[in-house]
Amino acid sequence: MPATPASSVVHVVENPSILALALRRFGSPCPPLVCTSGWPNSAAVQLLRILADQGAVLRCHGDFDDEGIRIAAYVLEKTRADP
Repeated sequence: MPATPASSVVHVVENPSILALALRRFGSPCPPLVCTSGWPNSAAVQLLRILADQGAVLRCHGDFDDEGIRIAAYVLEKTRADP
């Protein structure tokens, strides 16, 4: 089971460069972050559902191009994420 405190905000991003930037900027105290690396596979969706079931608040961030918007819509549909 993922370890995240109840009511934590977990940021969901699609772009690995955002993950790398967050790690460089925040280091080890980086807020909880899940990177789907593009379209989320079933394992990523399941992880996000488990996190939400444990009380995490999912915040979905994506590119504002057509594909990024479609990916965000998919994540919002499959999980309890907020944009």
